Amino acid sequence: MIDPKENKNEELIEALKTEYDEDEVVTTTKTKSVVGIPIKKILIFSIIIIFLLIIVLWLLSVDSSKTSSDYSAYENKMIAAAKNYYKVNNKELPTDGRSNEVTLSQLIKLNYMEDYAKLKSCSGSVTVENHSGDYSYSSYLDCGDNYSSKVLYKQLTESNKIVDKDAGLYRMNNEYVYRGEKVNNYVKFGDRLWRVVKIDSNKDIVLILNGFYDYEHAWDNRYNVDMQYNTGYNDYEKSRMKDLLNDIYEAARTGSTKYNELLLPTTSVKKLKPFKLCIGKVNINNTVTNNAYECQKTLDNTKVGLLTISEYMNASIDPECKNPASKSCQNYNYLSEPTDGWWLATGNANNSYEVYLVTSSGKVEETSAYIYAGLRPVIHLGSNTTFSSGKGTQEKPYVIE
Repeated sequence: MIDPKENKNEELIEALKTEYDEDEVVTTTKTKSVVGIPIKKILIFSIIIIFLLIIVLWLLSVDSSKTSSDYSAYENKMIAAAKNYYKVNNKELPTDGRSNEVTLSQLIKLNYMEDYAKLKSCSGSVTVENHSGDYSYSSYLDCGDNYSSKVLYKQLTESNKIVDKDAGLYRMNNEYVYRGEKVNNYVKFGDRLWRVVKIDSNKDIVLILNGFYDYEHAWDNRYNVDMQYNTGYNDYEKSRMKDLLNDIYEAARTGSTKYNELLLPTTSVKKLKPFKLCIGKVNINNTVTNNAYECQKTLDNTKVGLLTISEYMNASIDPECKNPASKSCQNYNYLSEPTDGWWLATGNANNSYEVYLVTSSGKVEETSAYIYAGLRPVIHLGSNTTFSSGKGTQEKPYVIE
């Protein structure tokens, strides 16, 4: 005989089981859907969207790279066209130390170059420079927002904020001058690292070697009648130093094996801009730092030179750096970094045998020209010099091809 209590218990259990199953179904359904859409479908849809975005971004980057590559190819074609133009019109080639320019529109109009569709809204030119009979060509192309050649002096003066305190790029004497201890003015040129000293009034870029080309050289060691000894003369125009730097340049230009290392590869030498080196003498107590005294006497058509005392002093932002005798000129000055003494181009106006050098501590001293010290060559690059990459830091310097 069936117990009524057992029936009731079974009915209760069955009812509870049914209620629990329905709740589970409802709960499971709720966790597997959002407003009626299964989460699985939402995940798949999201993955598809992300994948499509990645493809679009990749295509845009490829297209941008391709566009940049196309314009770079046009620049190379401009140079090739300009070379053909000057073969026919060789009388228009510049004289030694000078430059000339032919525009993109001229090259197209005279059929030296095709009128590419992409260049319809572009302007440009090719500059040719004469370096003792060696001609170097550089192109500039401006296509507005689509493309523009990377010109170094513009990058330096436009991307850097001009400052009037602390380390950075200053506007001084109608020039842009790097000053302070830590400045991003590194340039990779040839196979060496250089520092930008300034952009001069001609928009030419003045570079000094970061470190030494050589550690031990006399500025001059000729017999000095005034001193009756081989103390040398402090007249740069007649100095051993001038001869040495000219020789270093010629070795690089011709690829000579006279020196263990060339200052620059032969291909890079063609990019150097001849300049007027200021070689006037300065008094130890002189307070003028705009090269006024140094530039009273100049040496034209210089390819490789040295820094003047004014240029060294201007790199310091210490207010106590008031004259060459000021020990404070070594403070807050990126040029004081090397640990050995090195020569400047400036002689002491008080006598015929002393020249200024920067000591291992960064202090400026006058010393006999026959003393041995390090060599930090100075070169100039033209205002049309382009670069391929970089940010000016030591790790990522501006790279000149």
